[in-house]
Amino acid sequence: MTTILEQLLKPVLTEEEWQSTRQQAVRKIHQAWSEENEQPTEAEVLEIVRLGLLAKEQEIAVSIGDRIATRWVNNYRFVEALELCQQVLAIYQDYRILGTVARAEEVLGSVQEAVTHYQQALNLCPEEELISKASTLNNMALQFAHQGDISRALALWEAVVAALGQIRAYRDLVIVLGNLGLADERNRLVYLAQAMWLTLRIQAPLADTIYLIRALYDAVPEGDELEALVGTTAIFFCNYQGKGYPQLEKFWDMSWKMLAGAAGRQGIETKEAFDAWFVQQRLNDPEYFLPRLRQSLEEIVGEGWLFDRSCIIELE
Repeated sequence: MTTILEQLLKPVLTEEEWQSTRQQAVRKIHQAWSEENEQPTEAEVLEIVRLGLLAKEQEIAVSIGDRIATRWVNNYRFVEALELCQQVLAIYQDYRILGTVARAEEVLGSVQEAVTHYQQALNLCPEEELISKASTLNNMALQFAHQGDISRALALWEAVVAALGQIRAYRDLVIVLGNLGLADERNRLVYLAQAMWLTLRIQAPLADTIYLIRALYDAVPEGDELEALVGTTAIFFCNYQGKGYPQLEKFWDMSWKMLAGAAGRQGIETKEAFDAWFVQQRLNDPEYFLPRLRQSLEEIVGEGWLFDRSCIIELE
C-alpha cells in the first residue's frame, strides 16, 4: 500500500510535503497498532520499523527495532537480530541498537566488533539511562571475562554495582555481585556474601537463589558454621517459593545435599544424630537461622560493601 500511495502522491507533492506525509502516516499507523493490537504480528512490527526508517521517524524505528532485535537475541535468532540492527544503524547510531547488535555479534564470533559497539553504546548512552548503561557495562565485563581479562572485567562490574545501587535495581545487583564472586577468586566470599545478604531482603527467582547459595556454600571453608546455615536456608527458600516450581525436586536435592555435607563435616553420621543436631543447632527455626546468617554475612564483608545498605534496611 505504501508503494502504491507513493506512486500516486509523489508526482503532485514536493519532497518536503511527501516526507511530511510519510511521517504523519507512520505516526498514525504506529498509534493505531499500539492502541488496537496488544500483540502485533512480527510482520507488522517489522513494517513499522521499515516505515519509520523511510519516514525518518527515529524514535519509532529505533525503539521498536531494538525491542524486536532484543527478543530475537533472547530467543537465539542472532543472525536475524544482526541484520535488523544493521538496517537501523545504517541510518541511526543509537545506543540501544548498538548494545543489542553487540550481543548478537559476540555470539556469532565477531568479538572485536562487539566490544567496539559496546563502547560506542556507552559513549552515546544518556547519563540518566543508568539501567541501559549498567546492562552494557555488564555485557562488556562478561566479554572481557570470557577472554581472560579478569582485571578489566572486575573494574567494569564494580562500575555496574555502583550504577545499580544508585537506582536500587537490587535483583540485577544480586546477579552482578554473583558474577564478581565467580570471577574474583581472591574476594569471592566477600562478593557472594553481599549477594546473599541482598537475596535475604528481596524476592529473587528461586533458581537464582539456590545457585547463589550453592556458590556461597562452595566458597565457605569446610566445617564452617556457615555451611549449615546456607544449607538450611536453601531448604527454607524451597519451602517458601517452590510450590509448583518445575525444578523444585532438583533444588530440594541440592539443598539437602548441602545440609547433609555440613552435618557430615561436623561428625554427624546417623539419621538419629542428624535429627538431634538439626534441632540443637536450631536449623528448624527461621527466626534464629536467618538473622544468624545475616550476621555472619555482615561479618564476612566487614568494610567491603559495594553498595549502600541503609537504603535497603529502610525498606524493611
